[in-house]
Amino acid sequence: MRGAYTRICCAVLAAAATIYSIATVEAAEYAYTTLDYGTSGTFPTGIRGDNVTANYVISGTSETGGLLYSSSAGTWTPFPVATPSGSNFPGAVGSTPYGPSFGSRDGILRVVGSYKTTSSPYDLSYLYDGAAAPEARLKILTYPGTASAPTLNTIAHSTFGNQIIGNYDTQIQTGNAFIYNIKTGAYTTNNFPGAITTTAYGIWANKIAGGYTALGPGGGLGLERGYIYDQSTGVWTNYNHPGAVFTHFEGITSGGRAGEFNLAADWVDALGQSHASALHIDSSGRETWLDVDIPGATLVSANSVYQDKVVGIYADGSGVPNGYVVTIPGIYDPIRNTGALTMSANDTPAIAAGVGDDVVNNGTILTTGLRSPGIRSDSYGVITNNGTITVTGAGSAAVEPNGLFGTLLNTGSIIAAPGADAIRTGASALGTVIVNGGTIDGRVAIPAGTDARFENSGWLGISAPGVGTVHTIGGTFAQTAVGTLVLRVAGDGSHDALRVLGTAQLAGALTLVPQPGLYGSQTIYPDLVSATDTLRGGFATRGYQPG
Repeated sequence: MRGAYTRICCAVLAAAATIYSIATVEAAEYAYTTLDYGTSGTFPTGIRGDNVTANYVISGTSETGGLLYSSSAGTWTPFPVATPSGSNFPGAVGSTPYGPSFGSRDGILRVVGSYKTTSSPYDLSYLYDGAAAPEARLKILTYPGTASAPTLNTIAHSTFGNQIIGNYDTQIQTGNAFIYNIKTGAYTTNNFPGAITTTAYGIWANKIAGGYTALGPGGGLGLERGYIYDQSTGVWTNYNHPGAVFTHFEGITSGGRAGEFNLAADWVDALGQSHASALHIDSSGRETWLDVDIPGATLVSANSVYQDKVVGIYADGSGVPNGYVVTIPGIYDPIRNTGALTMSANDTPAIAAGVGDDVVNNGTILTTGLRSPGIRSDSYGVITNNGTITVTGAGSAAVEPNGLFGTLLNTGSIIAAPGADAIRTGASALGTVIVNGGTIDGRVAIPAGTDARFENSGWLGISAPGVGTVHTIGGTFAQTAVGTLVLRVAGDGSHDALRVLGTAQLAGALTLVPQPGLYGSQTIYPDLVSATDTLRGGFATRGYQPG
């Protein structure tokens, strides 16, 4: 389950796809991109947003070292930390990261993974949290065993919200799935009912995906099937690729709309040949299987999926494994805006997304009415803004996340006039995740509980004239080295401020913008940034710009 030679469980590629849907078979070919680090072998293991986790074979060994790949920058980084041996985990001979969250390495990124040491033949696991104190960024995860059944392997595979899922083995029983609560530290066994072995590889929203093996004819091992477990209803649903004798799910993500999901899968046919596929499940439960193949490859494996992108590995004639990423059109269908969308009515959002609906804005959105959000979202929805969202009406919010563990990924511009908010969470919001790599111009009000996480790797502030606005962010705030916080100040000592109801981690730049007025020879502005819990780090640069 870990490393280059233990199990091939990461990847996605594409070249040919076969679609099964109610007696209809279609074929399509997709271009793929090879993702290789060096020449010794690369294994992508997870994808979410801009982040791809992977490992590589350490030259001259059979061990692997952890990597983090940025899709936007096209760069590889040793992960979680660079080590002289190349294992990239302190004290380990080899390591593998899995299942990244959103955010950057020094921001709110969370990644789980496994590692091995010279003192034990078994896998141990870890949680990396970029927003934790430097000495606490790596947390060791070991499923609690008993004296009669001590835990051997613990392998965490994926994380979403406050949960981690993975597998563990004991001296007595192998192939158990677990759920770990990051907040409480509690482990729960989560095995398919009646199964001999269960593995958990992916989690998205309230869905967990993996594989299980039940008893076969005569009491022996049966054939593995993929499953989705719904945490809200407690219902298990099994899946098998048409014509397969073995199916295993490697990852799960949203299909863009409520009740729709995409999964990465590996399967074996009746001749014993292995294959890779993406599975799209629509809101009615209809399955569309898309087989992934690469010309000339002797083996292809799919390991993770995000939106319409699958990552995995393929082996060519040399036998060296290569990583890949492929885009599969049509399996991700969010609410999209590519033009100019304007709303003038009161109490009416320009875009209203329901539970599980994603929104992608590549155009412009403008609302001028009172209390009229640009985008209102609900539980588990991901808003990706690459365009511009502007609100001018009093009481409006450019983006209004609601519900459980919603996400905003901003690389564009979010702008609010005075009296409106750039981002404001609704009363039902809990665990909201925001990653800003663009511009947020307006007040931010995110009292979304202690589980909320906000990363500023862009520009955050207010450009309109005035002073005295307080930005409120609950949970965790992390500004990275490329982030800029802009606060306005006045001659009488009044100023904008950032109040974090939790923990704040500071880096990057602080820019103060003096407003017109008379200033003394020295004016002190206390509590520009404060936190109710821990406030650590500091701004690398501090400056002024004309108001």
